[in-house]
Amino acid sequence: MNIFSKKVLKETGVHHLRLLCTLGRIACFMFLPVWLIFDCKNVIADMTSENTLSSNVLFLLFIDGVLHWMQNILAFTIIKMVAPLTYAVANVTKRISIISVSLLLLQNHVTSSNVCGMMMAIGGVFYYNKGENGSKIRCKGEKYRLIDKLINI
Repeated sequence: MNIFSKKVLKETGVHHLRLLCTLGRIACFMFLPVWLIFDCKNVIADMTSENTLSSNVLFLLFIDGVLHWMQNILAFTIIKMVAPLTYAVANVTKRISIISVSLLLLQNHVTSSNVCGMMMAIGGVFYYNKGENGSKIRCKGEKYRLIDKLINI
């Protein structure tokens, strides 16, 4: 999705938040009928029975929606600013962080294959950053050599 969004942003020149709004509307129109067919009856039945939703649950659902909306705004803003590969690497870093924190907080059992996978992901992010920084240093070096040649002419 992020590579396609970046392509749409470049080719159409549409603002990144307008694209997010358009995609949200399309998703709403696509999934609202599905929700009405399958889940609406259950929600209405639960609200009319003694299993009413508490204000605490509604508040948590509202907070979840707001945080998800803010995360999408941040994601589309970052997609606009960086290359798709850089965004993908940042997304992997975010996932590694979330998994690590959840493992520490929930104290879930971790297998050796889980640890190996996390180490591979961390190593991939590390080597990507190392390669990215190396290419920037090479470009700066070539730029300075070109300037020196122009000055010496």
